[in-house]
Amino acid sequence: MFVSVRRYEGIDPADFGAINTIIHDNFLPVLRESPGFLLYALGNCEPDVVLVLNVFDSEAEMLTSNEQAAHFVGESLAQFMPDRPQITAGTAYALALPGQEIGLDVNDETQPLFFSFRRYTGFNALDTPMITRLVVEDLIPVFVDSPGFRLYVTLNAMDRVLGSLTIFTTPEAMHASTESAAEFVAAELAPLLPQPPVVTEGRLGVFWQKPRIAR
Repeated sequence: MFVSVRRYEGIDPADFGAINTIIHDNFLPVLRESPGFLLYALGNCEPDVVLVLNVFDSEAEMLTSNEQAAHFVGESLAQFMPDRPQITAGTAYALALPGQEIGLDVNDETQPLFFSFRRYTGFNALDTPMITRLVVEDLIPVFVDSPGFRLYVTLNAMDRVLGSLTIFTTPEAMHASTESAAEFVAAELAPLLPQPPVVTEGRLGVFWQKPRIAR
C-alpha cells in the first residue's frame, strides 16, 4: 500500500466548512470509484492548516490521485487553498484498524473523529527496519487497545521522512495517543529518531475508508 499526505497552509479557518463540503460532495465520490482507492481523510487544523491523507493499493494509483487532487483544487478550491501543498508520499509499512466491516463516511457532528500526524526527519535510513519492527511489536498494540481507536498508519517517504497518523473518536484519546507515541520514542527509539517530530493535530472534516480494508 502507498500513502500520500498533503499539507495546505495559510487556510482561513472560516473556510474549513466550505472546503469539507466541496470535497465530500464533489471529490470524494470520484475517489471512491478510483482503482486501488482504500482510504481518504481530510483534517482541519487550527490555526490555518488542512491536512489530506490518501491510501491506495499501488504507487501508480496514488500518483494518479495526487494529479486528480491538484486538478480539483485548482478548479474548485483555488479561492480557499491558493498555495501548493507540501506532499509526503511513500510506502505504508504499518496499518491497523479496529475491524470495521462496512464503509465509514464522516462529514457531520454525529461521528466526530480527531487525528494526530507526526512527521519525523533526521534519521538513518538503515535504521528504518528496526524502527518498523519496534513500532509494530510494541506501539501499535497500545493504540489498538485504546478507547476510541479508529486507525493507525505509518509511511516511509523515500527514506527521508517517516510519517505516523492516528485517528480517535475523542480529542482526549487523540492527545493521549500523541503522548504515548512521544513516550515510546523517548524510551525505545531515541537513538534512532533523534529529532522531535513536527506534530499536526485537529478534527477530521471528511473521512472514508473502503469496506474490509487490509487488516
